[in-house]
Order: sequence, then C-alpha cells, then structure tokens
Amino acid sequence: MQANFSSNLRSCLIIGILLSACGAVGIGETKELIILGGAEGRPWQDGGGGIDPIIILGPQEVTNENVPGGVIDFSAREGWIFPEKADQTDNIALQLLDRGGSVTAPTVLADLRGDLLKMIDNDANSAFERKSSPGQNVRALGVVLQFDLGARFGVSRIRFFPRNADSDFLAPDFPFQDDYMRAYELFLNDGTRETLAAGLPVFTSVLLVLQNDQPVVDVQIEPQYVRYIQLKSQTTVGFEIGEFQVFGEGFVPTAEYHSDIFDLGSELALWGALRWEEESQGDPIRSQVPISTRSGFDDSPVVFNRLRSDLDGAEVPWKKADEFDEGSQAREVVSQLDAPDFDIKQARQLYKDLPLDRKNEISLTQAEYNKLRSGDKGLVRDDLENWSAWSPPYVAAGITSADEVSTGLGGVPIISPGPRRYFQFKVDYLSEDLFSAKGIGSLSFDFSRPVLATEIVGEITPRQAELGQKTAFSLAFIPNMRPEVDQGFSSLEISTPVKVDAVDRIGMSLPDGSRLEQDFSDSDLSDLPVERGDFRIDLVEEHRFQISFPKVENSRIEAGQMTVLEVAFQCVVLRTGTAFSSLALSETPGEVPQRIVGGNVFDLSRAGANATLIRNPGNLVVQVEKKGDLLININAVPAIFTPNGDQINDSAQIHFDITDLISGANVGLRIYDLSGSMVREIYRGVDQSGRFTRTWDGTDGQGNTVPPGLYIFNIDLDTDGGKAEASGLIGVAY
Repeated sequence: MQANFSSNLRSCLIIGILLSACGAVGIGETKELIILGGAEGRPWQDGGGGIDPIIILGPQEVTNENVPGGVIDFSAREGWIFPEKADQTDNIALQLLDRGGSVTAPTVLADLRGDLLKMIDNDANSAFERKSSPGQNVRALGVVLQFDLGARFGVSRIRFFPRNADSDFLAPDFPFQDDYMRAYELFLNDGTRETLAAGLPVFTSVLLVLQNDQPVVDVQIEPQYVRYIQLKSQTTVGFEIGEFQVFGEGFVPTAEYHSDIFDLGSELALWGALRWEEESQGDPIRSQVPISTRSGFDDSPVVFNRLRSDLDGAEVPWKKADEFDEGSQAREVVSQLDAPDFDIKQARQLYKDLPLDRKNEISLTQAEYNKLRSGDKGLVRDDLENWSAWSPPYVAAGITSADEVSTGLGGVPIISPGPRRYFQFKVDYLSEDLFSAKGIGSLSFDFSRPVLATEIVGEITPRQAELGQKTAFSLAFIPNMRPEVDQGFSSLEISTPVKVDAVDRIGMSLPDGSRLEQDFSDSDLSDLPVERGDFRIDLVEEHRFQISFPKVENSRIEAGQMTVLEVAFQCVVLRTGTAFSSLALSETPGEVPQRIVGGNVFDLSRAGANATLIRNPGNLVVQVEKKGDLLININAVPAIFTPNGDQINDSAQIHFDITDLISGANVGLRIYDLSGSMVREIYRGVDQSGRFTRTWDGTDGQGNTVPPGLYIFNIDLDTDGGKAEASGLIGVAY
C-alpha cells in the first residue's frame, strides 16, 4: 500500500514549494518532514500510513501488526504511546490470545483447545471440565493447565472458580459451585530467557494447597513479572473451572512498536534527522525507550524461503518455475536456478547477482509463503542484502519539544544507510521496575529527494600512517548518477581527526578524459575562502574542511563513464582506525547532505568499465601502529612569555596530542614551581583522542601574577587502561 503523506509533510525551508494532493514536493526545493503522534502527526495506531511492517516472531512465523504482543497503550494520553499498564480490575487473561498467548493442557493427550478457552471467555455459563460421568472415567489427578499471557506482566492476583460460585458469574442453570478443585499447586515463570530451557519455561512453585475448601480460589502474591502460569491438580476428585482470572499492576517490562514501512519513491531519499518527545513516569533511571531505524531498497525487509523437496531439500528464496508463464524470462531464470545439475551455491550466487527488479519478481512473497505446506516452508530471515540491520539506539540528544518535532528542528542525524527508497523505525520499551516507564509523544524524521547521486564512493591513501606525524593523504571520490534524476553536487565536507595542516591540491577527471586541477599548496588556511579557477577551499576547522569544485552531474560507474574527484591534504592521525568520513553537500541550503561510502575508487579510476565496484567501509579508514604513548607532541609556545599587559607574548599556549583513545578520559593540566608546589590548575575535564591547546596567562590560582622564573607544566591522563603523564618547562619574564 503506497502511503499518502500529504498531511504529514512540512516544509523546513519555504522556497516557493507546492505540495500536490499526493504529498510530493518540487524537485530540490525543500526538505520534507514526516510526523507521527502528538497533535499534528498521523495517529500512532495507523503506523504512519505506509506499507504494513513484517516482523519475525519465530523461525517460520511473522506478523504485520505494528505492536507485536499488543502491549502498547494508545489511550493513556492523546497522541502518545506508553507500554501497557495493568489495571487491578482488568483480567489480563482475557486478551492473551490477542497477544499471541495460549492455554494448553500438556499432560492431557486429547485435543482440548476449544474446552480450555472456556476458562478465559468471560462467560458465566461455560467451563472447562475434568469430571467423570456414567460410562466415562476422566482422570483429574496430575492434570496441568498452562497459561501463556502472551507478554510479561506485573501479576499480583490469580483467581479461578467453577460455574455459579462467584457472585459476578452466577449461572443458576449450571449449579456446579461445589465442583471446585480440592487440591492444587500453582507455578510461575517470568518469561525471561534465563528461565527457559530449550525454549520451554522452567516453572517455580509458589503455592501448594492439599486441602482446599474454597470454591473461589483467590491467590494474592507479591507483585512480580509473570508470563507463564501453571495450575496443577493434586486431587482425584473431578473439577471444573468456569473462569481463570489474572490481575496485575504496573507497566509491562518490555513492549515494541514498529512503524509502517515508508516508501519515498523511486527517486530515492537522503535521511536527515530524527527527533521525538519523551516523558518518564516513576523512576527515570529504571526505564528506557531506545529508538532504532533501518532502510532498504525494496518493500520487504524479510526473506521467505521454501524447501526444494523435489530436489535436494535446499532452502531457497525463489518461487517454482511453474508459477510463471511459459516462455517468460522469469520462468527461464528460475528453471536455471532449480536445474538438477546446477550447484546450489552457484544458484544462490546467480540469484544474488540478479537486478533488484528481476529478483523481486521471482522471490517468494509473504502471501505465497503462507500458502506453502508446512513441510515445504523454510526459515524466515531478515533481508540483510537489500535492507540494513536495525541501527544502534539513538542517543538522548534526539529528545526535543513538540514544537521542534513539528517544525523539524534539532534531533540527531539518522545513521541508517542512504540514499534508499524505504525507511522504518521501531521503539522498544524496557523497564526494570513495575511502576516506571517512558512514553513517546510526537516523532518526526526529515529527508531530501531527489538525491545528489545514487551513490558516492570514496577511498583514502595511504591507509597506514605514523602516529602523531604529519602525513600527506589523497582522498578520491566517484559518484554513480542517474541522468536527469540525480541533482549532482559541487562541494564536499571531509572530517579529520585534527585540523588539517595543508590542502595541497583539488582536481577532477571527467568522463571525456579531460582533467581539471588547481594547486593550493601555498594557501593560507587562516584566510578563507581561497579560490583558484573553478575550485575553492571554503572552510577549515578543527575536525573538518570543505571544498568546492565544478558541479558533478554526469558519472556512471557501470558504463565506465566516471567523474573522479581528488583532494590532496596533510593531516595528523592520533588513533588507529580513524575514519575520514565525508559528505556531499547540496547547492540548496538546508538540504540533507549525502554520506560517502567506502569503495575501491582507485581501482575503478584506473580500470574504468573493466573494474567492479567493491564497497568496503575500511577504504576510508587509516590505521597507525600503536606505540604506547598516549601523550605526544607536547610543547609550550612561546617557551618564555612576558605577562606584563603589553599585549605582546602575554600568555603561553601549551600544545599536546592525545592518542589512541576510543572513549573519553580524565585530563588535567597543572603549573608547578621548581620546588614542586602547585601554582595553578589550568584545566580539568574529559577528552578523547585529539589535538589540544590550553592557555596560561601567568597567574596563580588566586589570580595573582607569578614571579619571574622557570615553571613546570604537567599533563596527566587517567584512562580505564592506566595513567599517563608528560611535563615540560615554561619561562616567565618581565
């Protein structure tokens, strides 16, 4: 089902755009916004109005529900979603089937499903019976009744009784109030993975009653998480259960919400930022609500497989040949894939290499998979070829206000791959406390289309550098573009571990074989922009620089008609595994930039159409040999300074590099006199690998100017793996 987003799309940049009835926007004119929840977004219950999600529940089971397990509360607050909270007056057992739960009698061989469900039908006139009758002897002792609630709940009370025994379930036509269970044992399981063995719950006995004289059994327990309940008969006397009731309190400990799959059209889309409202109930430390995203090239993030029972029993994702018309190309392809003499590994590789449209034409759909006999069904798996895996949860910086959600301000960058056509997000609810939970109000994400290029690949050389030493790098890019569809681009932003020392050269090799290039090796990077011909250095900052060049509008890798961009620069690397990630920037202000992916650019530029594109994120990563020194390149400039207020050498800059840190470490800088007494602590904070400069103005901790002489500056670094120190001399003169 194609989504109609016209009510959801907002303009983040108003540049004379026109929204059509189907929610499309003028090409390159605006960044688009989709909103769910809150006062202005589409209802959470509708999933966003896109394509139904496909969620794997088991090896051969999927659901198309937005809420697997059904434990999201859409009514707690208008426009918000919270995990379900148990009402002490609501019988949790009544909806267990809707949540995917069940009622079974594992010790009884007969099929009792219809009778068992009478215990949870809220009908005073029906009951599950284990009673003998003339001519029929029924065993009651040892009968086990097992209830799967379908989700974990905070359970505090369990009740069961025969017909006509409870005042709220009177059944005068069935006066069986004395046919209650005379002895029983009650078992519980909380449904966590740790309490399962071979996928089956391991139960703990919580109550044993060998002489029961109460027709209405009402068991109060300490509120605790429960998913599975077992009731075991310990009596030989026949019994019936008219209703089995479970009551609880607090929030469910886990819940999921999966959005619909958003189809942004064949022109593809670049993902911008994600933002949402969030609110805590109870202890905010005891609950989480991680949000993840994924993106894909087709409308199904799941692969359905069948077993080739007529051949080798191999598991394959394509249909049978006889499902296609005689003489059709699809039938021809599948016949080759299923040929008895065709190796299954070769067949799978051939299928993998098919164009996406052809592959989708012959692939099993969910509807076709459901029609297969159970013995012909293979496993259902995530499609990690045409879809990305779920992203890591987004950080709390994405939490914002309703106004910012509705206007597309703030948020965190979406890290799922783009450009792609399809997009989906999910919300997981996690709580360690019955009375603590988080809720999500409105949520929005923005995107741009059409894209700058179908794909832009990049590669850096060399990919090995000396730690802390200036290295000359060359970074090359090749876009893959669809003529008259992709917008093209004329500038790039390149991230660097520290500020670049020089940008030496920017060049372009064009599809017609011509070459454009400008030398910037003598440029002053403190006085920008620097423009030479059609090339320009726009920006140089601590961790990035930007360049501009003639607009790239034509580059096709598969045809060997490529535009190759190159930039030569000098920079220091301070940590192994440093990624020089890059972004292509749109000429339209406010548009989403396009991330560059790693690939074999230098091979492609040399071999042209004879080379095959190989994507590899490592092609943008530089390694360094670890030397053990966490603090390097330490010096003070000037070595002697004169803090006398004449604006000449009134302060000293203490420079140092921190290397090989992945996470932050506690860093301090102190000044000591030659006797070892501390004069002043200049800095104390948490830093990662990088290049740092701290300033000393020649004063002590009280703000007094220090006497002339030599002083010691000391840098200390405290990491999880140990400590490091480095010192140097600095002089004060007047």
